[in-house]
Amino acid sequence: HLYETSCKAFRGLSVDGENQCILVTGESGAGKTVSVKILMSHLATFEDTKTIDEPIVQADVKGR
Repeated sequence: HLYETSCKAFRGLSVDGENQCILVTGESGAGKTVSVKILMSHLATFEDTKTIDEPIVQADVKGR
């Protein structure tokens, strides 16, 4: 689930102090871009409410 994934990533970053990466894959039209937007929005919500040492610096949501 997207929200659980972002919660675990934030927890890993803020509590464990470990860099995090979320890989979103799928077929064309499967909703990858929308999923990444939801993840980033959810992570930004955490960023607004809690302080972490290293903020989200960059997100690459372009298809490769």
